[in-house]
Amino acid sequence: MEGLPTIWAVTGNIGAGKSTVARMLAELRHARMIDADVEAHQLYAQDAGLRRELARAFGPLVLVGATEENDCGVDVDREVLGKIVFGNPADLARLNAIVRPKLIGHFMEKLQDLEGEVVFEGALILEWGVESWFGRILLVTAAEETRVRRIMARSGNTLSRAEATRRVKAQMPQEEKAARPGVVVVENDGSPAELAEKVERLAAELR
Repeated sequence: MEGLPTIWAVTGNIGAGKSTVARMLAELRHARMIDADVEAHQLYAQDAGLRRELARAFGPLVLVGATEENDCGVDVDREVLGKIVFGNPADLARLNAIVRPKLIGHFMEKLQDLEGEVVFEGALILEWGVESWFGRILLVTAAEETRVRRIMARSGNTLSRAEATRRVKAQMPQEEKAARPGVVVVENDGSPAELAEKVERLAAELR
């Protein structure tokens, strides 16, 4: 993609800590940060056609504010949608097939308008096949048990261990992602201080 700014990607599976690493890197590099998840939230709220398509695929319960008069609602209930697709590979694939083209088009337009350095945080960068967009891809990893505990904790322990484990196993294995050419692995099983030291070293190396 010619004309893009310098973009550092930060990806990782659920519970690995990619958001923490992305924030650290953006601060250290004095870079603008784009959170793919936040952008997806905004797209759901703004795109009535997308919401209607999701309701046709997964049922009206995935929408917020849907009525007989307003069949596309006002937003997507991500908690309900997550419970449907996580742990069900066929439904997760269907969701990605619906959302992926719209998100990629959205990001291409957004990135063309930026200058300087950008840190792009996204869970599905390697699944989308957009590696060529980025100057470097950092993959944040952590042991499965660590990720399960983090997912349960950040839900306020409303998610069971079984549900958290299903969400972990629903994604492409991080070992498979780590084997991709050019991917830099950032292990995050240690302390916050250890992670900060790793990110500081990486931030200094990025050119």
